[in-house]
Amino acid sequence: MDPSCRMPRLVISGFGEHRRSMIAFDAPISSYKDYPEFQGLRVSDIWKATSLPTSLDVPVAANTHTVAPNIDAGLTGFNVRYIMFPPRSEYELHTTPTIDFIIITSGQIVAVMEDGEVVLKEGDIFIQRSTPHGWRNQKEQPCSMVLFITGAT
Repeated sequence: MDPSCRMPRLVISGFGEHRRSMIAFDAPISSYKDYPEFQGLRVSDIWKATSLPTSLDVPVAANTHTVAPNIDAGLTGFNVRYIMFPPRSEYELHTTPTIDFIIITSGQIVAVMEDGEVVLKEGDIFIQRSTPHGWRNQKEQPCSMVLFITGAT
């Protein structure tokens, strides 16, 4: 992975002594998976829950980027995921049984559909509704995005 593709800082609030609010976690995301078969795509699941509402009694570490990326949070759960596409990379059409709420946090990427495509830039929001889709980063800079992924029927 290109050295310019550094992972972002993750800050999580929590409760300390006497249930007073505090910063429970503050560090760069350190657990991720690189996919060389997709030109070095990097993925980190930064928060997961298998059902809603989510218990606040679960330790922060139990929900933060401690497991390999996995789309399936079930029909009643969710994943918050960080993805970085290296420069000049492509991810082929695929379908997931999810609704993905995607915010482009840096760079630019092309969302490819079976019939058409759209260029997404930093700050754009894309909602992917269980449709066949792919990604293409045509630029010389990485593109990063944060996804909120939930099951769909």
